[in-house]
This record gives sequence, C-alpha cells and structure tokens, in this order.
Amino acid sequence: RFQNQTLTQSDVDSISDLTNLRHFGLENTELRGSTISKLKLPESVSTIEIARQEIDRTTIRWLASTLTNHLILDECEIALSAKTAFSDLTPLTNLELRRIPIDRNLFQQLGKLPSLNLIELSVCKFELDDYGEFLSENGARPVIRFNPVAFLGVQALSNGRQPNTWSCQVEMVVAGSGADNAGVKTGDIIESVNGNPITVFEELRMYISQLDIGEAMDLQVLRGEERLELTATLGENPNNPSR
Repeated sequence: RFQNQTLTQSDVDSISDLTNLRHFGLENTELRGSTISKLKLPESVSTIEIARQEIDRTTIRWLASTLTNHLILDECEIALSAKTAFSDLTPLTNLELRRIPIDRNLFQQLGKLPSLNLIELSVCKFELDDYGEFLSENGARPVIRFNPVAFLGVQALSNGRQPNTWSCQVEMVVAGSGADNAGVKTGDIIESVNGNPITVFEELRMYISQLDIGEAMDLQVLRGEERLELTATLGENPNNPSR
C-alpha cells in the first residue's frame, strides 16, 4: 500500500516484479491521470484498493486492464467521464464503495457489469428512486450489502420468529447507544427514518449505512398507541468494516 507519497518511476517499475502480491493499495498518492497507465501489476493481484484519490477515465481504463475481480474505492472523487466508463470493469465480481455518492448514472453503469455479484456500500448516499430503479432493472444480481460504519444500537424482533418475516419492532436496545440516549425502548416499532417509512429491519440498516459516525437520525416510533418523534446520534459500529 502506497500512502501520502509521490511514486517514482523506480517504484512503478518494481511493483510488477512482486509476483506473490495479492492486495495492492493507493491512498492519496501522486499517481493519477495518464501516469497510472504506466503501472503494471503482477497477475497475482486479486484486490485493488484506492482511497482519497481522483478517479478519472484513464484510471478506469487502467483498472480494466488489470483483470482484478475485487475493487475497493474509499472516499474517492469520481469524475463524470469515469462514471460513464465503469461498465468497462467487466472482470469485477466484488465492488466495495465507501463514502462515495451514487447517482443514477453510476447505478446504471454498475448494472451493466456482467460478472458483478456483490456490491458493498458504506456511507454511500443515494436517492431512493435511483436505488429502486437499479433493483427493478437488475433483479437479484448483483446483491447489494449494506455495511454501516455507524451504530444506532437496536436489535429487531422477528414476527413469530419465522424466517424472512423481520419487522422493525425493537427486541433490545444497547445501553449507552444513540438509540438508548434518544429514548428508544424495547417493544417500540420503528415506523420511519428521516421521514421515510420502513417496514423491515433491512431498510433501517440501509439508512444507517448511508450515515457517518456522529450524524443524527430522526425516528418515528410506535409505542403502544402513542407515536413519538425521536432523534438519535449515531455512534461507531464495533464491527465497522473499514476500521
């Protein structure tokens, strides 16, 4: 992993000789644009991670030429021309996006990747209409998994403990969590998040995954016959995948 540095030609040349290299990373380096096309990775590399860098169309061409199947992009600025070229990353089977806004154009490009099986999202904000359109056009593949870095602090109760019947009734509230401090109680039913109605726990997880640690979440909860408006400040997920 190269971090906060300018890669020299000697650095670039030496990477191709690392025949056992499996994971290659760039973070805030001076290697972008046309320069990146000079970088040749060994065929052993299966995962590329790029963090806090500008992603332009040339970067996408370089990624497509590496034949990697696992790509991680973390807090990168993606140029419009790069978004329209995402469909060129045909070898990809697993894509992780962290702190990257996803618009309709990017969703559409991701739907064109023939081998993509899994998309993992952390703190990626998107419009619900764009997400819904992506799901309706692509069916069950690729699977989208939400990996929250933030933590609300509730566990859901299943309806009758039957598979695939999860609701948003709270079974447990973690002491000292954002939900606890906001006043959420065991037995509450969470009906909406930030004004958006929810009916299953996975939708709650989706909304949490779009927010960062320290951000606030407005909850409408049903407690018996009373509806309450609560605001929770999210803490850090102890299972944060990017820590």
